[in-house]
Amino acid sequence: MPRLLLDVSVLGRALHIDRARTGVARVVHCLAEALIPRMGEHLQLCASQGLRGLITLRQYLETGALGPSASALLADQGGAGRLAAALAPMYPRPGGPRLVRRVTELGVQALGRPLSLPSRSALAGSDLFHATYYPFPASTARRPGLRRCMTLYDLIPILHPQYFQGARDHLVQRMLRSIGPEDWVFAISHSTRDDLCTHTSIEPERILVIHLAAAETFTPRTDPNALTQTRIRLGIPEGPYVLAVGTLEPRKNLERVVRAFFALISQQGIADLSLVLVGPKGWDFGTLFETIAEAPQLAHRVVPTGFIDDETLAQVYSGALMFVYPSLYEGFGLPPLEAMKCGAPVITSNRASLPEIVGDAASIVEPTDEDAIASAMLDLYTDTAARQAHREAGLRQAERFSWQYTAEQTIAGYRRVMGTK
Repeated sequence: MPRLLLDVSVLGRALHIDRARTGVARVVHCLAEALIPRMGEHLQLCASQGLRGLITLRQYLETGALGPSASALLADQGGAGRLAAALAPMYPRPGGPRLVRRVTELGVQALGRPLSLPSRSALAGSDLFHATYYPFPASTARRPGLRRCMTLYDLIPILHPQYFQGARDHLVQRMLRSIGPEDWVFAISHSTRDDLCTHTSIEPERILVIHLAAAETFTPRTDPNALTQTRIRLGIPEGPYVLAVGTLEPRKNLERVVRAFFALISQQGIADLSLVLVGPKGWDFGTLFETIAEAPQLAHRVVPTGFIDDETLAQVYSGALMFVYPSLYEGFGLPPLEAMKCGAPVITSNRASLPEIVGDAASIVEPTDEDAIASAMLDLYTDTAARQAHREAGLRQAERFSWQYTAEQTIAGYRRVMGTK
């Protein structure tokens, strides 16, 4: 078993920013959680993103989110680690005064500027470095004999820069520039691997596909009282609802979902159906609310909840009449899998990785065709047997993905990177 240094910097960021608690942060948490019991003393955790990243990672581990002993897995970061340990109790926690937070961040940034992370002491006892969200740190290139692998989620900022603010030098581009000819890449879907083979110079034999999975939190919830209390707390009206989950940004295609929903309830005279939008505000979210405002007589039928925790989200998935996710592009697409694990019938897009993930267990539509989206919603609204068939097929499809299997595939990937069986 190789001695692994796993970069989980994004977890500290997610502790402080709601928007960062979805997607990649959830993936990195689940991967670390699954690797810890399998790799034992061969695994150490680290942060590569400066002193602030190390401080916030310490805070994250101290919450016990990765288990009571996870803090002991934090790699020795030498002087940076000792400084982070001293500053972590004083670093502002989420919800504190914004001015205090900003002043503290600037001070920590200045203190950490001369530090190189991971430190020599963290790298000294490692055979392999796994970058899970950020570029390979320069210090890893200076460690002779250290093998490196990186998880790449998608090339969306490169293929579709119109979906991102500041896509000219996006994080993904910096990640790609940090990859050397001896490094390996773990792609989260065959779709992402195909994009990497087509649009980068990475050797195809150095790109391994390792699928993700939905967190174990997502299971069908059947307690009617709990479901009702969740609805009341989130302001979801009585009656059936269509659910959409994702950061409120153009790539998620929610404007078309809203227009398709409005067309459905208007043309069919449906009086009891609501649309629930779960997710934090992202880039250019204002266009979504402008779309809702275009039909003021129907706007009350749309319920944006903002970010909600996974336990609440599992309740919302379980109570949904259907789940709709016609994203314009995804490297994997966790929400449809989460919805399936909770027993929600799924409608999703025919783009990129989504057909690969949902298989034959969902209604698949062209995401730019609002009539097709509305028609798929109408079919599930009116056909009880179709909803039940979707539920059963979705639960079976979701069983094909688990973090236990992902961890085993990841460890097999480590062995391949190291040149062992």
